[in-house]
Amino acid sequence: MDDHALLMSKADLCYLFNPRNVCIIGASDNRNKVGAQVLTNIISARFAGEIFPINPKAQNLFGLKVYKSIRELSNFDLDLAIITIPNIKVPAALEECIDQNVKFAVLITAGFSEMKEYNSEGVKLTDEVAHLLKKGSIHIVGPNCMGIVSTECNLLGLMGPGIPPGRQKVNASIISQSGTWGVTCMRSGHSHALGFSKFVSSGNEMDLKFEDYLEYLGLYDSDTQIILGFIEGLREGRRFIQLAQEIDKPIVLIKGGKTESGRKTASSHTGSLAGSQKIYEAIFNQCGIIEANDLNELVDFGRAFQLYLSFQPPKLPKGNRVGIASGGGGFCVLMADQAELEGLEVAQLDPATIEKMNEILPPYWPHRNPVDLVATWDFGSYSKILKILLDDPNIDAVIARPPLGFSLFYESEEVQEFIRQNPVNTFNAPLDLIKGFDLSIVKEASRVAQRSQKPVIVPLGFYSPENPIEYEMVRELYKRGIMVTPTSQMAARVLKKLSDYYQSRQKKNKNPKETIEAGG
Repeated sequence: MDDHALLMSKADLCYLFNPRNVCIIGASDNRNKVGAQVLTNIISARFAGEIFPINPKAQNLFGLKVYKSIRELSNFDLDLAIITIPNIKVPAALEECIDQNVKFAVLITAGFSEMKEYNSEGVKLTDEVAHLLKKGSIHIVGPNCMGIVSTECNLLGLMGPGIPPGRQKVNASIISQSGTWGVTCMRSGHSHALGFSKFVSSGNEMDLKFEDYLEYLGLYDSDTQIILGFIEGLREGRRFIQLAQEIDKPIVLIKGGKTESGRKTASSHTGSLAGSQKIYEAIFNQCGIIEANDLNELVDFGRAFQLYLSFQPPKLPKGNRVGIASGGGGFCVLMADQAELEGLEVAQLDPATIEKMNEILPPYWPHRNPVDLVATWDFGSYSKILKILLDDPNIDAVIARPPLGFSLFYESEEVQEFIRQNPVNTFNAPLDLIKGFDLSIVKEASRVAQRSQKPVIVPLGFYSPENPIEYEMVRELYKRGIMVTPTSQMAARVLKKLSDYYQSRQKKNKNPKETIEAGG
């Protein structure tokens, strides 16, 4: 490890994610250019520090004074430069940053080592930049990335159209080796109340690596409570393992490059070495890392941890015994299957629980878990059964499919037209009454869930993490402490991950660290 790498491992990334000032090298007023996109994003997000646009041909951009070169800022202690100029101009700009003692630079520009298979110019530029890094103490993000975000200081240093993500009581941060994927994940999470502290698109990781961001966010950044990430390959495997074992926060990752085709794509995408999938699975399992299969899972895992870590104490399942409730035997059968397939135990009901159910349900209910509401029209029974299940000492958490969403079907144009043409029908109720009925179930179920220390997860088919529209019922359930997932299978998967995290954290607190052989 060279001297620069040694410094890098101890770098204070606070100035990267909470800079007092930011220079945009290549700033422009042409919205089709990355320099304009980054500048307008930073302005519109109301960055808390000073903004210095750099462009030798402009005098004023969006009301800000423009500097011809970063050398004109020699009187300032510069924290961050975001470089958006063509790749052949990057070395000269970076050298100016080094001369002016800029602490960090984000190289959004592409055209470096990721072109090694078809263009030697990118390799030459990579070597040139690597040589420059040895001359100074600057550290770089990228190249070939989409930028960084920090909601602590309202920094939205991204290419493309940007909307500042929101903050919550518990916040996640994203480290992504794919910029587009990471930004999409952040936007999806933002649409569904997932709060964010930071985002970094790590790009080719010529200097700062995934492990550097993981160390800072996991061990030193108190504003990050959950770490989400996308990796194609790790440069420092041993260090990654050590950090993952030390970090107590939930780490949720997607691993790209699992197949031969995926590994080849990763190599040309960011120049990363994807490595053996079996090694990654072993590392994830031993270190308590939660693996997601796609963006939907990662967002929902993040939402679940955000929700249940916001309680004091955190509302995590102490085991994997689940109580299940739904209206209709078919749903109960499938939910039981899905729970067991995900590694949960369909709990045996306590005799006292069965006696309480007998007072509410018809005598032909199955008298076992899952609890079938047997098409009862006593809609208040849902919250009553939810409470009975939560009170059962044999149950660690509950998945309960509620009789919700009829108002969405009812207000569709097709149904309303049917009602108009057929005055004699079974729908004979005002739409507002139907909506009120849905919301009353939400409020009553939430009241029950809030009084318990066990998590409740509700599958609702009209919710999806990738859908930017969130219905009021979903929003209210989540705001009131109930996790919503798109399917009962996803509900079981989320619950298993919560349980695994709790058990992993208990194990970390009791057992000495173990190691897995890995490269890097």
